[in-house]
Amino acid sequence: MRTGYCVFLVILHFISFPAFTQIGNTRFAHIGIDDGLSQSTVRCMLQDRKGFMWFGTRDGLNKYDGYNFIVYKKDPLKSRWLNSNDIKSIVEDKQEKLWIATWEGGVNVLDPKTEIFTHFKKTEKASQGLSSNNVECLLVDDEDNIWIGTYSDGLDLFDRQKNYFIHFKNRGDDSGSISCNNITAMYQDSDKNIWVGTTNGLNLFNKKNQSFTTFINETDTNNKLLNNKIKFIFEDRRKNLWIGTYGGGLYLFDREKKSFRTMKLSSNGLDNRVLLSMNEDHNGNLWIGTENNGLIVFNPEKNSHTYFLNKDNNPTGISSNTINTIVRDVKGNLWIGTLNGGINQVNVEAGKFNHYKHQEGQNSLSNNIVDAIYEDAKGNLWIGTDGGGIDMFDKEKGVFKNYRHLKNNKHSIAGDYVPAVCQDSKGFIWAGTWGEGMTVFNPQTNQYKQYRYNPSVRGGLSHDFVFYIFKDSQNRIWVGTYGGGLNLYNPKDESFIYYQNEINNPESLSSNYILTINEDKKGRLLIGTDGGGLSILDPVTGRFENYRHNEGKGFLSNNSVGSIWEDKNGYLWLGTNYGLNKLNPITGVITSYFAQDGLANDIVTAILGDKYDNLWIGTARGFSKFNIRTQTFTNFTIADGLQGNEFKAARCLSKNGMMYFGGTNGFNVFDPSTVKTFSYTPPLIFTGFEIFNKEAPINGEILTENINTVKEITISYKESVITFEFAALNFVDKQKKQYAYKLVGFDKEWNYIGVKNSVSYTNLDPGEYTLNIKTLNNDGHWSDKLAKIKLIITPPVWKTWWFRLMLVIGGSSCVLFVFYRRLSAVRQRNRQLENEVFNRTQELKKINSDLLHSSHRVKLQNEKLEEYNREILDKSEEISRQQEHIVYQNQELEKTVKELESSNHTKDRFFSILAHDLKNPVAALSGISDLVRSKITKLNQEQLSNYINDIHKSAHSVYNLLINLLDWAQTQNQTITCNPQRLNVYELIIKANDLLEQQMKRKLIRFSVQIDPSHTIYADEQMIDTVIRNILGNCIKFTAAHGEISIESIDRQDEILIRFKDTGIGMTEERMKNLFEIKKQNLIEGTDGEKGTGLGLVVAKEFIEINNGSINVKSVLGEGSVFTIGLPKAFVNIKALVKTGLGKVPETNLLSDLGELTHLDVKGRTILVVDDSREIRNYLKLLLSDMFSVVEAENGSEGFKVATEVQPDVIISDMLMPVMNGSEFCQKIKNNASTSHIPIVLLTSQNNEDSQLSGYEAGADAYLSKPVHKYILIQVIVNFIRSQENIKMKFSQSEDIYPKDLPFSTLDREFLDKIVNYVEEHLAEPDLDHRKICELTAMSRTVLYAKFKSLTGQGVHDFIKSIRLKKSIKLLQEGRLNINQVSYEVGFNTPSYFSKSFVKQYGMTPTEYVTRLKLTTKI
Repeated sequence: MRTGYCVFLVILHFISFPAFTQIGNTRFAHIGIDDGLSQSTVRCMLQDRKGFMWFGTRDGLNKYDGYNFIVYKKDPLKSRWLNSNDIKSIVEDKQEKLWIATWEGGVNVLDPKTEIFTHFKKTEKASQGLSSNNVECLLVDDEDNIWIGTYSDGLDLFDRQKNYFIHFKNRGDDSGSISCNNITAMYQDSDKNIWVGTTNGLNLFNKKNQSFTTFINETDTNNKLLNNKIKFIFEDRRKNLWIGTYGGGLYLFDREKKSFRTMKLSSNGLDNRVLLSMNEDHNGNLWIGTENNGLIVFNPEKNSHTYFLNKDNNPTGISSNTINTIVRDVKGNLWIGTLNGGINQVNVEAGKFNHYKHQEGQNSLSNNIVDAIYEDAKGNLWIGTDGGGIDMFDKEKGVFKNYRHLKNNKHSIAGDYVPAVCQDSKGFIWAGTWGEGMTVFNPQTNQYKQYRYNPSVRGGLSHDFVFYIFKDSQNRIWVGTYGGGLNLYNPKDESFIYYQNEINNPESLSSNYILTINEDKKGRLLIGTDGGGLSILDPVTGRFENYRHNEGKGFLSNNSVGSIWEDKNGYLWLGTNYGLNKLNPITGVITSYFAQDGLANDIVTAILGDKYDNLWIGTARGFSKFNIRTQTFTNFTIADGLQGNEFKAARCLSKNGMMYFGGTNGFNVFDPSTVKTFSYTPPLIFTGFEIFNKEAPINGEILTENINTVKEITISYKESVITFEFAALNFVDKQKKQYAYKLVGFDKEWNYIGVKNSVSYTNLDPGEYTLNIKTLNNDGHWSDKLAKIKLIITPPVWKTWWFRLMLVIGGSSCVLFVFYRRLSAVRQRNRQLENEVFNRTQELKKINSDLLHSSHRVKLQNEKLEEYNREILDKSEEISRQQEHIVYQNQELEKTVKELESSNHTKDRFFSILAHDLKNPVAALSGISDLVRSKITKLNQEQLSNYINDIHKSAHSVYNLLINLLDWAQTQNQTITCNPQRLNVYELIIKANDLLEQQMKRKLIRFSVQIDPSHTIYADEQMIDTVIRNILGNCIKFTAAHGEISIESIDRQDEILIRFKDTGIGMTEERMKNLFEIKKQNLIEGTDGEKGTGLGLVVAKEFIEINNGSINVKSVLGEGSVFTIGLPKAFVNIKALVKTGLGKVPETNLLSDLGELTHLDVKGRTILVVDDSREIRNYLKLLLSDMFSVVEAENGSEGFKVATEVQPDVIISDMLMPVMNGSEFCQKIKNNASTSHIPIVLLTSQNNEDSQLSGYEAGADAYLSKPVHKYILIQVIVNFIRSQENIKMKFSQSEDIYPKDLPFSTLDREFLDKIVNYVEEHLAEPDLDHRKICELTAMSRTVLYAKFKSLTGQGVHDFIKSIRLKKSIKLLQEGRLNINQVSYEVGFNTPSYFSKSFVKQYGMTPTEYVTRLKLTTKI
């Protein structure tokens, strides 16, 4: 049994290893009584808004700034101090006051500014006071309410405004009361819900009715709490709510289902059900504190656990197995309060370096002093230790294998002190020992060969102290000895070639004491020696180039070179016993770096470089990263996860980029790309103020409040020795916190004081000063945020301004007394002179008064004259304005009269055209149609065809006349809008040709086009279409049979010219002058008797001018005419698609192009035509009746009724109708569930954009202008039918209940969702059919079937069956039910009917499907 348990632990170790690489290397920094903590049992913790950490213990309240503790305890002599030293809970409100729960002392409120406590205690008389003096927990909610949980007297809520407590207690049978009066935990989640844990269950507070919802385990059932003793409630960043119990373990609460899921935490063999605390780190791991079973780190995503137990003599392990509380500070550090173990801190930055060391009783490193690290060809690490032999570390398995020296056993290594390890090309391991020679062994066969120094053997090892072994790029093995120089191994005879120092040879090895060997890119060997500096060996010549220390710059800083690294630029970086050296091998110039430049320590033991231009440097005290580009250092300490501060020469750069550094406490491994500085600017706060080395008391003469909130201090000149203390609240290693200060008004520069966190000044002169303090950011740079405090030093009495002012006033008084005595005598003499002057002045004043009186009368007369002149001018100006206004009104009247005359003339012309030109074709239409109707039975086929052609010509003439009248009316009313765009000239001409081609064919006119396809114009498309159509139509009209018409385009600078040339009848000069004047039109017939109004060319000219163009005509009577129009050129050409074979439009039968499938689709389809014109309805019926069944309605209201009853496949509607117009009809159809699925085509003569937009806004699916082309209309209808067939196909092929990407309207999608949800809810009911769906939708069977057929291509019954079968597929895939159970589960009466339906749908039986599913799963 014992053996099985051990095997289980080994397996568990390997399984958990990946998790340990991130969590398992966690270091715990211990803070305890020796550091100033008042007691070693920490029950609660808090970080306040300023950044201070507060700890509640069994013996007082502690405030911590990273350096010192301030302890607050009960003091019988101080009434406004703590009531009890036993602290249970600490919270901070929005006023930054601390609320402290105590045992037997009630609630104490600390104002940090004044450090005065306010007390709340239970009193027998006050019913609205605190319920109990034994307080377990506190909570400050988002509204700053204070909740107090007592030991046995329920829950209290403090009303700040009324200053009393509201009590919540268990009231027996009242289900809305709290479940128990013993409150153990409180929490407010992200949804602002307040949760209360008790010793008898969990409670959720309802704010509205002030009641509780309780969760209690009473029946010991699943999904319930198995233990009612709640110890903590915690919500993680994923909004998961975790409940920890005392004896029942951990639960995850499902808010929706109101159920609990038990989480197993006991995979370490311990009973982890007694839980005390929880918090979350920055990676989302949950840290869980237990009673007596240590700390658990739980990863919810991976469901993995890491366990930390207290072990004796482990300075970086957890200090206690009972974890009372866990708090995460603003930086992300975790603080752990323990029972009897003080405080444990986990630094958020400490995971940068993984640490491996010797652990007694575990598979680990054999010895903590690591002298050498080497990676073999398989990726295993060989670690040479100082007394523990060699360890081979399998990185993948995480297992160490030890090779030790066995006395008198040749099949072991020569010694246990191994400073050198290497592997040769055969895979043999070379191990150099200190004083025991060298061993070469095969790890696969376990064969060993020893090499020892023997002066009698020629070619043997030169020394037994082997310090470094190196394999070069040619697979040669070099052995560096400490005292015997350099050895090159000769594999032919297994001898060694010596390279040693020769005193008289400057090109020999500089020293026989070899510390390190490397190779540069040129193949030269780089040898670092102890005492001889650097030697560079050229293997070809056998000569050495030596670099040594010498006084002055440009030389090595020290002759002991223990590490060498060549960067990508060829520079050599040398680690010496005094500084880091950079050697330029081309110039020989050496640059040195020391601790004063930022290096962690001047003794450099190991160097490696990464691909990011960084050097990683191990020193005798600390670890540094040096950026070669920026020339800056970043230093790391034990707090970052280092094995220790002292590093040895052991280093290794792995093939995968990982770095290994060994030291006196094991070795570190890290990925240099992931070691990044944590960005954080810590709060910098003043923590103390001393006068003559004594702390200045708060609320004393100098400090009215705490120093960390004071902005200004005033002291006397007598207080000549002052000290300020300050702290950066960055809870890291103190060596990483450095400071600088500057007293503005005294210091001219910043004073950098390193890690010291205080500054003193003596005998400052009276005056005003400002003390500025700055500190390092987390990344090691100086922060821009300063801590400031103003200092005022008052002077002695004799230096005050008021004393000096009194002296000035006294002296000034004596001088003034003498001055005024003399002044009195002068004034007496002046009075005599003044009397004489006064008399003479009175005489002059009288004369002046007379003169002023005369002048005043003259001034009054001038003012009256000026006033009369102003009145005359004002009246003249008014008369002038009235005259101007009369002239303006006359001009406006004349203009209006002219416009009215022009309008009357236009109107007369308009009506004359209607009366004459419209009357004739309409009369012809009427006469011919009457004749055909009366003689229809007597006419033969040829006569009937001729009459129909005449009707067609008259109708076409009426249509063209109406179009031109409408265009001309718009130009006259100035209501037409010009929307210019880039247009291709060729495409415009081809479009006009398509419209007029039949006319040219009838007259056998030859038509040619010479248009450059790249010519583009900038104009309104509709206007230019009209222009080209009218001009080309005019050419056709006046060109005789067998004539010619040509069109060409010419690029003319900023415009394109389009020239129309015909061989028609031509015009006279007089006719050309009046060609574009509507008033002077003299109409003539065309060559084939065509009639006209003269409006076409008038409209064309006005449209061209609106588009900033021009038109001119040249004509010779009897020879023909040339029309040339010029239009602005577009800047970007639009290449036209050139058509060939102009005028050859094949006339094909549409139905023959649709194919057999389309014939089947349209068969039996119904079209509803809605139009107030019976003729239009008959016309559309004639167009469509060959292919579709057509029903009619004469307005929108009647059309809606017909659509509801008939359920047509497509609706065709006019836009302008009485009773209900097309837009209203369309909107009503689309907003009614019975008809919303029916596509609507709007037909109208209004082809402007506003009309089209209103139609589409009403829900129209297509918008066509009258007269509609037969083939276009039929193609639109066929497209709608094809769309329905596509939907049917998607429904049949989709694995979903119904495809979500179908183009349904919102109303139709809601209709289907409603039915699908209903069917899924009643799926197990065999009698579910169309009748229940009709009841659900309030539709008749006919309407429901039609809508289903349109939307899904299926009937109601088939749709329900398809849902049943698709649901059965999911159930079969789950595998919980057999086939018979599945058939009943999805609503089939019998399994046989289910199988038949399944085969019909999927082509296989359910049994075959299950068999195939199992085979797929196995594969």
